[in-house]
Amino acid sequence: MKVCISLGGSVIVPGKVNIKFLREFRKVILSNEQHKYKIVVGGGKVAREYMSALDSFGVSKEEQHMLGVKITKVNAYLVAKILGFKYAAEVPPQKVARIKGNTVSAGWKPGFTTDVDTALVAKYWKADFVINVTNVKGVYDKDPRRYKNAKFLPKLSYEQLIRIQGKEFKPGAHFVFDPRAVEMLKKAKIPLYVIKGTRNLERLLRGEKFIGSIIS
Repeated sequence: MKVCISLGGSVIVPGKVNIKFLREFRKVILSNEQHKYKIVVGGGKVAREYMSALDSFGVSKEEQHMLGVKITKVNAYLVAKILGFKYAAEVPPQKVARIKGNTVSAGWKPGFTTDVDTALVAKYWKADFVINVTNVKGVYDKDPRRYKNAKFLPKLSYEQLIRIQGKEFKPGAHFVFDPRAVEMLKKAKIPLYVIKGTRNLERLLRGEKFIGSIIS
């Protein structure tokens, strides 16, 4: 299978570098060599904090996002070296898709989230599916942090996810998956999985039962 993974920056660096997670992630990926991988790494909380710092000094939104992109590249370099995969963060998603072998890439340019970069890589690479490894269980019908009665959705359509999240985009904003990226996957007919943790990732890669959401 051709597996495209969107790896959230906040999973890698929730406050400091999460060595435990990276060790588990490395073990899962390298023990499932039956798949081919294109991994796109995000900036997460660290990127948002740096962007917020620039914002407090009145620096333009484009420059803020440029700094966020640089943080994604730092995270991608870390993951690439840990896995022994090709570091491919200096070329656009279309070229990442054409690189032979397993790769780790990052944000490409201001105005696009790494979710969009992931969707573009998946589209041009013709991935079998996309996995969003994040710090939430999956998709809910509303924000579980604000609503105690939020319902977990193990399976939903692209349209449902777009309705839940809305279509407005803002660099550094929190989304389960960028609405623009969801639209791209919808058009390309590529399923999206949203999961938390390496245990569910391994189960998914092995075709076993896992906890998470599938959008198709």
